[in-house]
Amino acid sequence: MVTKPLSSRCSPQLWCWIRRRRPGGCPRWSTALTIVALCWTSAVFWTSAVAAQIPQPPTERVDLQRSVEKQRNAARDARLRVEQGPGEVEQVLELLRDPSGTVRDQVFGQIVEQWSVEQRRALRVGFGRSSDPRAKDRAALGLDEILAEIFLQQPDAELKSELLAVVRRSASADAREMALGALAALPSSAHDKKSIEWVTQQAKRGSPWFVQGEALRTLAVIDGEAARPLLERRLTEKKLPALRIAALQGLVVVDLERGCHAAFEAVTDRWKDRQGIWGERIRRAGLEILAVEGRALPRDRRAELIDGLIPLASTLEGSTLARLWPTLQLITEMSDQSSPIGSSFSSWDSWWKAHRKSWVEGAAGADQTGAGDPAKDTEDPTQGTRVVRYHGVPLDSTRIVFLSDVSGGMSRTVDGRFGGDGARRIDVARTELLRVLGELPREAMVQVVHFGSHSIPALPRVQPLVRSRKSLEQKIGSQEVPSGRGEARGNLYGPLRRAVLEAGTDTVMLLTEGAPTEGRVQQGDRLRWHIRRWNRWGQARIHVLSVGQIHGKNLEFLQGVARDGGGQFHDLDDSFGKAESSS
Repeated sequence: MVTKPLSSRCSPQLWCWIRRRRPGGCPRWSTALTIVALCWTSAVFWTSAVAAQIPQPPTERVDLQRSVEKQRNAARDARLRVEQGPGEVEQVLELLRDPSGTVRDQVFGQIVEQWSVEQRRALRVGFGRSSDPRAKDRAALGLDEILAEIFLQQPDAELKSELLAVVRRSASADAREMALGALAALPSSAHDKKSIEWVTQQAKRGSPWFVQGEALRTLAVIDGEAARPLLERRLTEKKLPALRIAALQGLVVVDLERGCHAAFEAVTDRWKDRQGIWGERIRRAGLEILAVEGRALPRDRRAELIDGLIPLASTLEGSTLARLWPTLQLITEMSDQSSPIGSSFSSWDSWWKAHRKSWVEGAAGADQTGAGDPAKDTEDPTQGTRVVRYHGVPLDSTRIVFLSDVSGGMSRTVDGRFGGDGARRIDVARTELLRVLGELPREAMVQVVHFGSHSIPALPRVQPLVRSRKSLEQKIGSQEVPSGRGEARGNLYGPLRRAVLEAGTDTVMLLTEGAPTEGRVQQGDRLRWHIRRWNRWGQARIHVLSVGQIHGKNLEFLQGVARDGGGQFHDLDDSFGKAESSS
């Protein structure tokens, strides 16, 4: 057995301490035991620190007892039950706890869209209390979460005390996060000194980190003066760098000019992220803030931002580089023009050098002049290099989560038949995924998550291919459509949450043959809202690849997921199963 030297098993700081304590020789046994304990403690600390920054995947909620058709019938009956209002409110609460996401979606939609303010207030009895012996059960069943979400969508100052109780006591971190969001949605007049103090406490020491981050954002909305020193301090947060994202998002609410400047600094003065989890996410969050809020700045101030952003094109890659171009288009307002500038350094650099002065002055026609044809103006950064393509879609990142559908529809043949001759969709997907993994560089960071009714990750966490290729190939090669009652439905809630927050990745490639038919949330607009909520942290780009002739609302949903995630939608029906090529 080869034992690693002590210096490789300790942190650099601890090794320096050892050398100072025992120069020129081996430590005595007592000192050696102390050193071993310190090394072990140091390793555990750093492992825990990394793990603390990665949200645990949610417990899946699936209804394996009822068929999809029976769930739809139950959802129809539930809708009829709640159409006229709460009635016996405990019955409504039971429906919100129903095992079926289809039922819960229907009830949620009726309450949010059809009920009056007074009718919704009847639900206040459903919020869990610490003195209620059923509080933990209710949290486990998602009742606190769904009630907090209802009053985030439909703010009601009368429910402030119940929302504060959720923030303070709920066993569900997601419920606490959404309850904070619901508090932020209330009018400023609804908040008194005590409620601001409770939110401030969460902003200082809330747990887990995404609850603390949401509290920072909430405090920025309800009391900018109290929030500002906390936000400024979190801009340099080292232990929980995810809070830097919340600080950027909160600061731009408190002070537009200062927030945009902080976002610019986050993009241009890259924080060295040794763990490889949050560094690029922070940069993409900064770019997003500049894209959304930067347009409100005066042109001379925006010009200073553009001066610094364009040269970054040569240093960025993957999803961070992809986010730079729309940010520049929005800041310059070139996205409003019929001839936007292309996605390359040379096109932006030449346009800016030629038009900076006239653009700042706002001269008539200055924005359009010289913009050129984006098709001709855009350089192909992959020209002359070998491009890896996934089902014909070029991959411009090496930090990827492949989400691959293994629901029942994937057992069809390529032309959509069950039991027919020819390759099945799952066989085509497997072959293509194995081929792509064989062509990606060894240092690529990859995770593969298959999904039916449950998420099936191939690895415990994302790993470089040089370490994980054999394991991935084994898992992919053996993966079939899950067997068992209700196991082969399509659940996108859990898999997409896991994918956008997967540490060390920036791109999600979602291959699916349909919209969700299982999971915590299935209704399209509501699920998209949750994906956007998670992606405030993940800052991931989501590409969607569809097979199976998807139409109507299902098609709109998948296109919307790609659009929300800054990615592209690809309909593979005409190419799926044909020989893929790389150039």
